[in-house]
Amino acid sequence: MRLLAFLNLAQRAVPRHPRRQAVLTHWLLSIGPFGLLVIAVMDSSVVPIPGSTDVLLVLLTVTRGNWFWMATLALLGSMIGGYLTYRLGVRGGKPVLQRYVSAHRLAGIERRIQRNNFLAVLVPALLPPPVPLVPFVIGAGALGMSRARFLSAYAIGRALRYGVIGWLGALYGRHLLRTWGEFSRDWAEPIVWGMITLAVGTVLFTVWQYRVQVRKTR
Repeated sequence: MRLLAFLNLAQRAVPRHPRRQAVLTHWLLSIGPFGLLVIAVMDSSVVPIPGSTDVLLVLLTVTRGNWFWMATLALLGSMIGGYLTYRLGVRGGKPVLQRYVSAHRLAGIERRIQRNNFLAVLVPALLPPPVPLVPFVIGAGALGMSRARFLSAYAIGRALRYGVIGWLGALYGRHLLRTWGEFSRDWAEPIVWGMITLAVGTVLFTVWQYRVQVRKTR
């Protein structure tokens, strides 16, 4: 009953094009908690989907009603994706960092990591887009940050971020849904296909990059 009420609210939020918005909302909700875990993994990979985990976390919090559990799943998925990206930096070293970071930003990222690598990971993990995260995660691995220190900084930043987003979703989720409905009114189909394309591309690209680095290491 709660899910049906939520879908009715989503459709009423955009009366001019209810079908498109309902399709997008239904598709996102059909992903479910396990889908949130998978999206969080991909969102922390070398080809992120900015904001996808945040949006899905709010939607599932409104429908499932347990923001702490949803935030925990988002955190777990992000930890998996972040650690795999960190390991890519460890294996590839500075060459892989130079591949993913533009030349004019490379010096600044190296300077921040060398000055205080804990904060250099924690702050981007905490802040939302457009603050970049992947360059600092790869840089942490490439520049020798210890695994324990990286995981601690990354976990604190991500836990604070998803905890706050989940809590706000529980309090203001329906109001945020109306805003989401207005945004997705004319962009429902492109958003769905864009997310599917990015998801598939992320998986293929990550597997390819990992195999390349393994061959180079050998």
